[in-house]
Amino acid sequence: MVDRPMAGLKKILFTVAAVLVFFLALEGLASVIFVLKNRAAVSSLDERKYTKYDSRLGWVGAPNTTLNDYFGKGKHVKINSQSFRATRDYSITVPDKKTRIVCSGDSFTFGHGVGNDHTLCHELQNMNPKIETINMGQSGYGLDQAYLWYKRDGKKFAHNIHLMLLIVDDFSRMETSNYFGNEKPILDVKNNQIVVKNVPVPRIKKAFPSLAKNIALFRFHDLFRSFGLKKKEFSSNAPHVCKFLFQDLKRINREKGSTLVVVLLPKLESRSEAEIYLMSWLSTQLKNLNIPLIDLIPEYTQRSQVEKEELIHFHYSEKGNRVFAERLYESLLGIPEITALLEN
Repeated sequence: MVDRPMAGLKKILFTVAAVLVFFLALEGLASVIFVLKNRAAVSSLDERKYTKYDSRLGWVGAPNTTLNDYFGKGKHVKINSQSFRATRDYSITVPDKKTRIVCSGDSFTFGHGVGNDHTLCHELQNMNPKIETINMGQSGYGLDQAYLWYKRDGKKFAHNIHLMLLIVDDFSRMETSNYFGNEKPILDVKNNQIVVKNVPVPRIKKAFPSLAKNIALFRFHDLFRSFGLKKKEFSSNAPHVCKFLFQDLKRINREKGSTLVVVLLPKLESRSEAEIYLMSWLSTQLKNLNIPLIDLIPEYTQRSQVEKEELIHFHYSEKGNRVFAERLYESLLGIPEITALLEN
C-alpha cells in the first residue's frame, strides 16, 4: 500500500521541479532572444585584447596596447602607458593655456566601435582648441568601477572639469560582483562611508566561448526588456550607495579645484520607464549636492528613426559621437564656471 503523505510530497516536489525547469528554459529562451536581438553586443571582438586584470577594479586598459583596424579599417584602438585610451601619455599638470577635462564612463565613453580620434571624449576636444581631454572610459564598467578608477588614478592628474558620463545600465551594474563572467568590485555603505567588497577581485579561472558565455549570463528580466516591457532597474541599495558616491566625487573635485558634471547619455531604446525614473532620482540627488546634470537623451529621442539609426548602432557611430559631443559642449557653456574656463 502506497504511503499517501509520501506520495503527496513526491507530487509536490515533482511540481516544484517542473516549474523550475520551465522557468530555466524560459530564461534560456529570453537570453537567446536578447543575444540575437543585440548580436552587435556579443560580437567576436574580445575586449580582453585591450584590457588586463586589475585586483582593485576587475579590469583596466592594458598599457601600451595598439590594435590597428580593430573596429574596422582605420578604426584603431590605442592605449597609452597610463591605461587611458590615447596615443600619448599625459602630464600630471594641466598644460599651459589648456582646460583639461577627465571623461569617466563605460564603453560609450571609451568609444566602442570607433577609432581613437572619433570617440565622444576626443570629439569634445575638437570643439575648442583650449580643451585637452583624458578618456577614462572602460568597456563594461558600471558607475562603481568608473568611480573607483577615477579615485585611484584619475585624480592624480590635475584637471579643471570632471565629466561622469553614464547610461542607465551603469547603475544596475553596481548591483552585482560579476559582469558577463568577469569578477568586479561591489560597493556598500557602512558608518556613512563607502566600502569596497569583493577585493582583491578574484581572477577568472576559465573563459567561456563568447556566445555561450553571454547566453548563460543574461537574466530572466532581459526577456521583458527585449519586448519593450517596463522594469525599474534599481535595487534597494543602489540609490543609497550613489548618494555617498556622488558626495565623495563632489568632495574630490572641490579639493582639486575641478567642476564635476554628471552627463546622462542616450542608448538604443532610450526613455524607458527606468530612465525616466532615473532622471527624476538623479535630478533631485544632484540638485541637493549642487552638481550640474546634463541630459543628452532628448538629443536622440527627438530625432526621426532614420536619424537615430545614423547616430547609434549598438554604440555610437562616428557621427553619433560628433553630434553628442557638440550638444555636450553647448550644455557645458551653460555652466558659468565652465564658461569662464572655455571662453576666456
